[in-house]
Amino acid sequence: MRRPIYVTAYGTEVGKSGNSLTVKTERETKRIPLGVIDYLVLFPGVEITAPALRFLSGHKRPVFLVNQFGKVSSVVLPEVVGSSTATLRAKQYEKFTDATFSVEMIRELLTLKLSKLEEVTGSSYPEVRKRIESARKPETLLGLDGKLGKTLYDFISKKNRSSFPFRGREYYPPPDPINAVLSLTFTVFYSLLTAAVISSGLDPYLGFFHVRRGVHAALSSDVIEPIRPQIADFVIELFNSGFFEEKDFLQTPKGVKLENYKLKSLLKLIINFEIDRRVSEPSLNFLNLLKDSLRK
Repeated sequence: MRRPIYVTAYGTEVGKSGNSLTVKTERETKRIPLGVIDYLVLFPGVEITAPALRFLSGHKRPVFLVNQFGKVSSVVLPEVVGSSTATLRAKQYEKFTDATFSVEMIRELLTLKLSKLEEVTGSSYPEVRKRIESARKPETLLGLDGKLGKTLYDFISKKNRSSFPFRGREYYPPPDPINAVLSLTFTVFYSLLTAAVISSGLDPYLGFFHVRRGVHAALSSDVIEPIRPQIADFVIELFNSGFFEEKDFLQTPKGVKLENYKLKSLLKLIINFEIDRRVSEPSLNFLNLLKDSLRK
């Protein structure tokens, strides 16, 4: 089964040998058969050879480079991938203005998000589920999403056993360490899902729930919604485990910031969390549903 391959270790070299990639570190060299690669994500400090790039491009495998904050900075997209999915993107642009279609997709997103919220909290919310199923307007669903967010962050606040206070979700700027790490972790998953959206042949900048602002990949923000509860739970568990200390954070005019030395450790944990728990699976399932719906 094909899957994304993440290469994170600084100083690693990705090369080619036969019908496989080689991933070489100071300690060892691993081979990754082409058949298991969906696309490749390279973190800072990872080098890739020209033969490896040509090999991946020749077999329709995109390569994504992310920066030190986990954001996609560059994409090597095989020409055939873009051309073969042109019809799919045309349908995406057409459906973007279809209010009925948008409501259907938003309902599906929020239903998935509610299921994950129930899993994380150990509670059920049948009344909210009914309201999502019966909603016919985007603004109604937006209000319900706000309720899901409040429920999630109330739960996170009660679960917090660390020495760091958390009074609720605040974005710009993050006023405390927990909000800062939530924002960072969501950003990493947003970036990983941007890679998944591009690889699937869809335009990441055209969403059905979130509104594009500047270079904001609105569809990536759409598809992250189902897994927000699991990501937030992962973050509060890190704080409860004592992974973070006061010295790991810096107060700046733009809010609280995680020190760079700790950011590297956090990125490694996030990628391991994704690989071990298959966190993005509900989001990827939604992407497949969206593609099938667009093709009808």
